[in-house]
Amino acid sequence: MTVTVRPGAAAAVGTRILIVDDDPAVVESVAWVLQEHGYDVAAETSAQALLARLAREEERTPDLLLLDILMPDGDGVELLELIKRD
Repeated sequence: MTVTVRPGAAAAVGTRILIVDDDPAVVESVAWVLQEHGYDVAAETSAQALLARLAREEERTPDLLLLDILMPDGDGVELLELIKRD
């Protein structure tokens, strides 16, 4: 497999971004753009899935969290406050 890294993407290599959005099309398009720029991308489509992922000890902590504010199963702002407390 050949991986092409765009100029300036060296800083992105190894940087993990976790995308959380209830719209799979948004998750897919944002993930594609970030991966094209060399980022390690993980994604979830619900607040509960995010909390479960973060609770797993073997899960790598993301360097950046892109969090939807309005999701059917959780308010993004409240989730962020909960994550910050933990």
